[in-house]
Amino acid sequence: MNTLIIHSSKNKPPLHDATGAFIPEAMAFAAEHQVPMSNVLSLDCLQGVGARMSEVEFFLHAAGFRDIGMLTFFCHGWSGGIQTGHTLSKIPRLLAALASYPRDLRIMLYCCWTADGDGEVDNRPVGVATDGGFADKLRDGMLAAGFDGGWVDGHKTPGHTVKNPNVVRFLVDVKKDFDGDHDIQGGAYLVQPGSSRWGKWVHALQGPYRYRFPFATEEEIHAAIEML
Repeated sequence: MNTLIIHSSKNKPPLHDATGAFIPEAMAFAAEHQVPMSNVLSLDCLQGVGARMSEVEFFLHAAGFRDIGMLTFFCHGWSGGIQTGHTLSKIPRLLAALASYPRDLRIMLYCCWTADGDGEVDNRPVGVATDGGFADKLRDGMLAAGFDGGWVDGHKTPGHTVKNPNVVRFLVDVKKDFDGDHDIQGGAYLVQPGSSRWGKWVHALQGPYRYRFPFATEEEIHAAIEML
C-alpha cells in the first residue's frame, strides 16, 4: 500500500517534540513500510497557519496520482484540529486536496486528542464521547465526499505520538450512514480499555506493531496481539 507521511519538523520551544518524538517515529514508520522520502513531508509547524496548510495541501495534490492508500500525520493535535493548521472548519480544504485519492483511503492521526468529542479548539480533554471531534468530522466529511471502505484512526487522550493505546477508529462506511446526512455517531476503541486484551495491546504498542496496526482491520489487530 502506497503511504504518505507528514510530520512536524521543528521543536516548539521549550519542548523537544519534533526531535524527541515526531521525527524519529515518522522515520521509523517510513523504514518499517519502506516509504520513499518523496512520500514524506517534513513540515515546519512554526510557520504561519496559512503557510502550513498550503504546504500540506500542495504535497497532497502532488501525491494524488500515486494511488495512495494510507495517509499518516505525526504532530500535535486536539479535539478541534491538528498542528498542520487544519481545524474543523478547514476539513473541506483537506478533503479537496484528497479528491483524487482511492475511495478506501485510510488515515492515521498519530496526534493527541483528535478522537476526543465535541470539537473544542483548546488543548484539554472534553469527556468520554468521540462524536464531534476532528477525527469524527474528518470521517463524516470523507463519507460526504464519496469515500467508502477506509477509516480514520485517532487518539482519545494525550500521550506518546505512537505508543498511546487509547486509539479510536472511525469507519468510513456508507452502510452506517443511515440518515443520509453523513453524520455518524463517533467511533469505537480498537481495543477497549480495561478489557482482557488491553494489557497485550499496551505491550504491543511498545514494539514495531505500533507502526503496523493502522493497516489492519479490528479483527486482524485482535488476532495479532494475541500472537505477540
